[in-house]
Amino acid sequence: MKTKEELKRQSKIHQQALEHDFEEIIVEGKRTAKKAALVAGGILLTYLVVRAITRKKVVVRESAGSQNFYENPPQKSGVVGTMGKMILTEAAILGMKFAKEKVKDYIDNLMETDDDPEDPTK
Repeated sequence: MKTKEELKRQSKIHQQALEHDFEEIIVEGKRTAKKAALVAGGILLTYLVVRAITRKKVVVRESAGSQNFYENPPQKSGVVGTMGKMILTEAAILGMKFAKEKVKDYIDNLMETDDDPEDPTK
């Protein structure tokens, strides 16, 4: 039968182990959040760049009544404009694929470390 002191010592050891595990979870959560923020930021930046480059320009003119009105630019379709849009679209798709692969690799790596039977912290 264990004495009261032995039980208190074991309780203290278990408490320290739980606190250590909790700290590791917090650190890993922060790393994951940073990586997710980087991927989301990259996707957002790609979207904003593509949107800024492909956005149509608006012409503002003053009429005789000093009121402003907006006029759509003429719809001219040139080979250079079409090719530029195609290249930007391909760049955006490549950026999305890259981000997807990075997230997939990270999740696969995370799953492998969870399934590792030789990990002494388990």
